[in-house]
Amino acid sequence: MLLSRIGPFAWKACLLVTGLTLNFLSFSLIDSLVLRPLPYDQPDRLFVLGTSDRGEFEKYLPPRLYEGLSAQMKTTEAVGAFSPGIMQVRTGNGDRTLNVVHASHNLLGILGIHPIYGRGFAADEDKSGAPVVVLISKHFWEQEYGGNPNALNAKVSLNGAEATIVGVLPESAALIAPGELWTTKVGEIGEVQRFMFRSTVSVEIIVRTRDWATGLDVAAEAGRIAAEGGGASDANKSMLAKPLSKILWPLPPFAIWALYAVTIFASATTAWNLSVSLLNECLRRNAEFGIRMALGASVWQLLRGMAKSVVGLAFVSVAIAAPIS
Repeated sequence: MLLSRIGPFAWKACLLVTGLTLNFLSFSLIDSLVLRPLPYDQPDRLFVLGTSDRGEFEKYLPPRLYEGLSAQMKTTEAVGAFSPGIMQVRTGNGDRTLNVVHASHNLLGILGIHPIYGRGFAADEDKSGAPVVVLISKHFWEQEYGGNPNALNAKVSLNGAEATIVGVLPESAALIAPGELWTTKVGEIGEVQRFMFRSTVSVEIIVRTRDWATGLDVAAEAGRIAAEGGGASDANKSMLAKPLSKILWPLPPFAIWALYAVTIFASATTAWNLSVSLLNECLRRNAEFGIRMALGASVWQLLRGMAKSVVGLAFVSVAIAAPIS
């Protein structure tokens, strides 16, 4: 008798758990990949400059182009650049080969990234001959210095050159480039800064547009400056300005529609299961309801009792589905 009552309940709960789990997962993915903005200041005004050759977006550009754009662009509030690379880093715990990001002094300000400890880069620290300073990632700070604020002003060595730690970066900086340390002088990148498969020294350029400017405006002006001698590497390539969100989260349209389809399917499955459960509850207890009404029970009382059963089933399903998803 007990198994005959538990069996249908367990089957309904499994169906609901499946539908709710799909709902939770799809809504989480849509929220993180589509709805939630980047963790930067006004991300809709952030663009990555690149060139286009036969439809391919190439974001690695020559440093000389960055210098020309930063001096002449009018459609942007600021132009920043960075180049991730690999360097030999020495700390009190020994030597290691780590990812290091060379960035312009204003890049963090363009993105709206503020150090969680210490300060960012100063403009004069971008100049040739200035003392070398570094910002370290939160992960490196915790791993190397145990999260101690006294790590500020500590000395490290980058390829033999002494550098001073001036701040600790938040985790949002890692979205731009996976560097354990960030330093300045992006225009002085040496051969050691060649990264991954790239055979030539290059930088990635990020701009913040003015309120009235669009990505097309920025691309048109950048293309004109490059054509006039601002550092174009190939006259046959046109300049493009791609939203930073499309670079960091390059989710194709069909994938977004697939997520929406899964969400709709999961919602419909959940609603169907609840409806079927309610109908089955009515049919299963039809004789019982007739006896209760003969004894004076109202329709509202019967519906309330039936709703409690369905709500209980839904509650159990949510309790199971939430941790799974």
